[in-house]
Amino acid sequence: MVGAKRHVRIAAQGQIALPADFLRKHRLKAGDEVALEETDQGVLITREEPMHEEQEPHHQTPASADLARRRRTAAALAVVARTAGALQSDIPFPGIDAERAAAEAAMAEDARRER
Repeated sequence: MVGAKRHVRIAAQGQIALPADFLRKHRLKAGDEVALEETDQGVLITREEPMHEEQEPHHQTPASADLARRRRTAAALAVVARTAGALQSDIPFPGIDAERAAAEAAMAEDARRER
């Protein structure tokens, strides 16, 4: 969602002060690092930090939501690794239309059995 345009003054040393409501809304605080990106519309400020090849990545504790996402991804990859090749078959794939028709027939049969 895009809010109203706000004006801030650039200080003598090139610093800008973001309005307090912006800081709260975007959960920014003193010491947070942001990235500046030139766009056709002007300058975009994001939380993302640009990584240059000459920079060494510094360790940051990931947010709990990010950590949970990483754990889910790792768990899913572990399942993929354990089951890879489990469904191999010498029978060629009949095509999506044949698979769809077989699935619909199986669902119709299940529905008839439940009656």
